[in-house]
Amino acid sequence: MEKGRCVRSAGGGMRRKREKYFHRSLFEVPGIDEVKEAGRRLGVHVYVVGGTLRDILLGKKTRDLDIAVEGSGRRFAEELGRFIVLKEEMDDYRVIRKGYFIDVIGLGERPIEEDLKRRDFTINSMGYSIFTGEFFDPLEGMKDLERKLIRANGEENIREDPLRILRGLRLGAALGFRIEDETLKLFIKHRGLLKKSAPERIHYELILMFRARCSGYIVPEVFDVIFPGFLKMRDVPKEEMDCLEHSILSLKYLEEIWDELPHSPLSQFSRKIKRNVGERLHLLKIATLLHDIGKPATMSEENGEIHFYGHEQWGGRWWEEVGENLRFSWREIEYIKRMIENHMRIHLLAAQPEVTERAIRRLVMRFGSEVMDLSLLTWADALASGNERDVVPVIKDIISYYYAMKNKPRQILMGRDLLRHFKLKPGPLIGEILSSVQAAYESGDIRTKKEALELAAKILEEKGVRIKRP
Repeated sequence: MEKGRCVRSAGGGMRRKREKYFHRSLFEVPGIDEVKEAGRRLGVHVYVVGGTLRDILLGKKTRDLDIAVEGSGRRFAEELGRFIVLKEEMDDYRVIRKGYFIDVIGLGERPIEEDLKRRDFTINSMGYSIFTGEFFDPLEGMKDLERKLIRANGEENIREDPLRILRGLRLGAALGFRIEDETLKLFIKHRGLLKKSAPERIHYELILMFRARCSGYIVPEVFDVIFPGFLKMRDVPKEEMDCLEHSILSLKYLEEIWDELPHSPLSQFSRKIKRNVGERLHLLKIATLLHDIGKPATMSEENGEIHFYGHEQWGGRWWEEVGENLRFSWREIEYIKRMIENHMRIHLLAAQPEVTERAIRRLVMRFGSEVMDLSLLTWADALASGNERDVVPVIKDIISYYYAMKNKPRQILMGRDLLRHFKLKPGPLIGEILSSVQAAYESGDIRTKKEALELAAKILEEKGVRIKRP
């Protein structure tokens, strides 16, 4: 599988699209009619702004509505109904609707152009009056849409809210846009300010970023602030690249594997894998990016060879603390920790002279459905290391075994059931009875555990075994 770029086309002819989509797409946005009526009742200008306008210009469907209103944002939100406060000092509110929301910001006496210039990026700094049809673009955001470019409105805008650094990286990932060089320099220059941002907001942006089909820009200097020690992986050598480059490449390969599953060696399981792993994919991406985070701390040299004994466990402990600080949930923390701590298991299994069914069964029994997640991480790791050929056959065997076992009828009785119920001692007879009872269950002759125990009792009596019925 060759390394590729993940780029989404934004389409051409933005100005033509503006006229084509405004009257059709804008008025298909949920809530636009009631916003227009509220504006008429209050006698104020209403402007569609931000991500709503950007997505319409890109020809994308948008569910939520961003508006700026003349005068008081609170008064307008009250006119629409139930709302919550986003930033009271900014006169910023969110009106809740079933399946969507309307974000309302009040302009007071400010002109719309002033509000637009205070925003984060030029492509989010355009406005459209729903009453006059006038289009406002003080920072030439249309040109940047055409160029597929993320450009900050200014340095002060980044300093004012450093979380815009992560939002810019996320937008680049979600839209497949390039981040302007000067904007990227601002991100790196002011990355330290992210420490002052609420961890809940950082968590939110990270989740959105890794939920994107392509995670886009992984800027090591920025991620080192969020994931302390991230940059240290540069000091760990690998054959053709350092450990940091390897980790980022592993993430890119994971995204490629996911996209290409229907045409991969796992094609027969692709739908099942996507259905099972899909909800955890964003967390698996984080685990893949951080799977070798423990190597700098555990690097040692013996007889001219470099070793990383225990780097998986070190990485798991590190993530436990970092994940908690970033307000990841307990389930999220435990999942990523499991992936980091066990990312070498399939590699080690594949390195054995013979991969036995027993070894695969133990792996599947230990991880359950998450054995698929671990397999994908291992595959991406192997691709980034150049040894895909060694692990893919084993991964295929693991996934095949998992689904074969899952499709197999459950074991109606266990050995301990017979020992406890009939006061028997362990021996070959137990296995014989279990096989006979299970065969009857799979053929439909018996359906319940009670019926299974009755059949077991009958078989024992036919064999002349004196049993004590409860």
